[in-house]
Amino acid sequence: MVSANISNIINFPNPDDYQIFSFDVFDTLVLREVFEPKDVFILMEEELVERHGKVFLGFSDARFKAELNTCTRVWSADRSKEFNLREIYSELFYLKPCLKRFSEDIIDTELRVERSVTVPSQQVLKFFNHLSDLNKTIVLVSDTYLPKEHLTQILEASGYKKHDRLYVSCEVGTNKASGKLFDVVIGDLQIDPKHILHVGDNAFSDVKQGQSKGIHTYQLPYTAKLLSKSRYCADRYKKHHFRETSSESLLRGTQKNYLLNGSPGASPAQNSGFDIGYQVLGPICYGFVTWIIQHAKDKNIKNLHFIAREGWFLKQVFDEIDSLYDTGIKSHYLYASRRALFFPFLTEPVSDFLFSFLVSPVPCKLQKYLDALELELSDNRIKELGFRSRDEVISPKLDEGDRKRLEQLFEAEASQIKALANEEKSNYLEYLDQVGITSTEQIGLVDSGWFGRGQQRLQRFVKISNPQANLFGFYLALHERAQRNFDETSQGYGYLYQFYDFKGDNKMFLEIAQMVEVFLSAPSESLKKIAKIDGVLSPRFMRETENPKLHPTVENIHAGAIAFIKEFAQAPTSTMPTIPNHLASNLLEQLIDNPTSSEAYHIGSLPYDANVLAEENEARFALSQLDIADFLKGPLRLNKEFKDTFWRSAYYKNLESPVIKLYLQFTEKHFISKNRFLGGIYSTTRKLKRKLAQSKS
Repeated sequence: MVSANISNIINFPNPDDYQIFSFDVFDTLVLREVFEPKDVFILMEEELVERHGKVFLGFSDARFKAELNTCTRVWSADRSKEFNLREIYSELFYLKPCLKRFSEDIIDTELRVERSVTVPSQQVLKFFNHLSDLNKTIVLVSDTYLPKEHLTQILEASGYKKHDRLYVSCEVGTNKASGKLFDVVIGDLQIDPKHILHVGDNAFSDVKQGQSKGIHTYQLPYTAKLLSKSRYCADRYKKHHFRETSSESLLRGTQKNYLLNGSPGASPAQNSGFDIGYQVLGPICYGFVTWIIQHAKDKNIKNLHFIAREGWFLKQVFDEIDSLYDTGIKSHYLYASRRALFFPFLTEPVSDFLFSFLVSPVPCKLQKYLDALELELSDNRIKELGFRSRDEVISPKLDEGDRKRLEQLFEAEASQIKALANEEKSNYLEYLDQVGITSTEQIGLVDSGWFGRGQQRLQRFVKISNPQANLFGFYLALHERAQRNFDETSQGYGYLYQFYDFKGDNKMFLEIAQMVEVFLSAPSESLKKIAKIDGVLSPRFMRETENPKLHPTVENIHAGAIAFIKEFAQAPTSTMPTIPNHLASNLLEQLIDNPTSSEAYHIGSLPYDANVLAEENEARFALSQLDIADFLKGPLRLNKEFKDTFWRSAYYKNLESPVIKLYLQFTEKHFISKNRFLGGIYSTTRKLKRKLAQSKS
């Protein structure tokens, strides 16, 4: 999994202990925004194909092979010898003669792309500048085939303004990897090597070879190794992966650099929510929105309506990307909810209709139902209908007597309820007209998704005044059961999953849905209806709160996501970078299946409805409640809590007792099915039971 970012934890040695400081260049002074150095060739290929056509297809592989062949030829004769960029391109033009006529353009492109993907390592830059202020002698030592002038330009652009000497292997003629370049440095400086500190990231060429010459060394973390590939590549997604794109490399590179540099948008006071936003939510939202933009352009959609409440943050993401790329698409925030889209289409019997969506499975006051409908009844009328008062707690789903009384109330007040429904329908149609939905044929809707019911209900409104309209719903995910809710004029598209059934593991799908809904929380309550107050349409919410606000952890998650989007959207590509859906899906699945302890705690401690601060007694998203004493008193309570939790893996990780964890490992299908040995036994047993049941029938 992605580690928590390690920015600001590098502890450089005391400058007073050394006279001369030597620095490696790449992955030490500067970082590339791509995951691996050779990924620069993918960026080059995309640019060269766009400029010169198909002749450059396969360029990145040919360029890498040319470098490998040159390296093999030179080093097989003498490992201490070096080669330069011109020698590599001589080999390339031998392999691909058709490219020779573009020679100067290709070399210029490589140097320019190299410069464009290079950024300073902020912690090293800070230490470097401190040494400069102390008037320490600073030398730079690099094993590279790139020319010295090019390195000088990169270093100056990255803020490394002052150094005493720069040793570049391809120009000196030997390298650090053989140790001989360190001999050149020591001889040139004419100093005892014990007075030199060399800083680099390579355990062999920077550390071992430097120490073999008597030089003191300090090894920086190699960030590519810190970035676990589990969040970027899973077995079930291997079939999607044919060839890495520049966008994939830039995503990994951005995350790799974040581990070392952090983000300019991060505050020391922010908890791991910022990391979760930067490493998970940011890439998911960026990939989703850029995918929507591509679809919208293909379908000539000029307006996107982001549906409340999950659309609130997604609209911010779209606006951020649109400010950089000027898509020509306008974004709108659309107030909608299950209640607001369903109640206006009231059918008879009124009581059956209301029971289908309004009645709570848990006991509550009668007044809650009256408020939900905005049904005005006097105290006397309430008593006439068989209730003691509006504050009487009733349980219609569990108590047959309460059900009959509430049904009688709904039927007795059916005319008033119908009038309220018709008023709401009229107001909402007027609202849709105001926001432009009734005046366009290509309507783009954006939401988190799941089952597509919201679009189906909205379609009923749209068809009343805009029968020629085509609705296109763009969703983070759509379950297999969502297919029934779309037709030829109302289509749905899922980014992470398109009608995917999760192999029958609906609990996993719900975990993903609930996780995303928490991440995409908005600082508002759920919409009740669009009301007309003094002739002006305005939203009314299920709970009117004076100052609704996000939970601080969710605020930090949003801040981290926006920081990622701002940085990634400006990646040095010729076109807008995108993130493949399988890569984004895997980020979310890995977070849900295998969170870090910090992620499990910080997200798990959120209330499920993360729009507001949690009360002390409010249920958290996935925070364990049992200790070993509770478990020993009643082990089965653990199984119930585990099944009821919104996020099973985090609940498990937040348990402190190894005894409780061990118990879950061998009693819950969630863990048994993931264990190859136990999962095999479990699967075989299930098949046998099914066969026995069939034979008996």
